[in-house]
Parts: sequence; structure tokens; C-alpha cells
Amino acid sequence: MNDNSQEMTSVKSYGLALHTASPELGLAISNFAGDSRCQTWNLGRDLATDLHQHLVEFLQPQTWADLAFIAVAKGPGGFTGTRMGVVTARTLAQQLEIPVFAISTLAAVAWAVSPPSPLSKGLVREETPLAKGAGRFHSRKNEGFVGAVGAVPPVPAPPTDHL
Repeated sequence: MNDNSQEMTSVKSYGLALHTASPELGLAISNFAGDSRCQTWNLGRDLATDLHQHLVEFLQPQTWADLAFIAVAKGPGGFTGTRMGVVTARTLAQQLEIPVFAISTLAAVAWAVSPPSPLSKGLVREETPLAKGAGRFHSRKNEGFVGAVGAVPPVPAPPTDHL
């Protein structure tokens, strides 16, 4: 009788994150208990060619079976790169039967910057790193992507005493 109890009780404990919304490929993996790593590669137009090889090499020593979920950057960003990341994440998640979460690129940067005090009225104060360019993403046409993040206070109800 084979004892496969170790295989049967293995817990999927890692989350994998993919960022392909820019010419840089970004990968991160964590078990949220101290074992985490991340890496970026400036691949430019080679992103399509090299994405899968970097993903396979980066995952080691973990295996696909160790993944509990996948997170993927959904943009804003370059259309082709973003689409490659979303399709890769979705395909892996379907085959591994795990959830996939799409994360706004701007929201992720804002969360990483974490200003010391709450955002005022949903706007970024001038002295925060986000306001100094950490949240700015450039497009090919010399344009950029900007977004307001944070809690926006509720809009008060209009006064009713005039009725």
C-alpha cells in the first residue's frame, strides 16, 4: 500500500503576482509567512518571447501545485503587454483550478507608496512620493496614466429645507 498522505495534505500556500502592463516584466511570489521574493526584467518588446521562460524559472523551487491564487496587473498600461499577462494568469488559474485577481496598476503603486496619513478627499498630497511621480505611467504617445485612489468621503445629501 502506498502512503501518499504527504501529497494529500499539501497545502496550497503561495500567491503569484504578474505585472506585464509595461515593458518590464514583474513577478512576485509569497506565502505571506516570511517566504517571498520578487524580480523584474526590462524586456521591452521581448516580453512576448521571454515571459513564459522567466515565469517557469522564477517559480522554482516552488511548483504550480503550491499556488493558492494568482494576481495580475490589469492596467492601465500597454495593451499588448497587459493582455499577455491577463491571458497567462487566467489560463494558469483555470488549469490549476485556483482564483485569479485582477489588480489596478495605479492602485498597486498607491498601496505600495502608503502615505503616512490618510488621503485627503481622495487626492494625493504634494509631499507624498506618489505625487512626485511614483504613480505616473507613460504611454508611447508621450502621455501618462493618472488615477485618484483612496477613500473618498461620502457626498452629503442636499438640504431639504427649501422644499
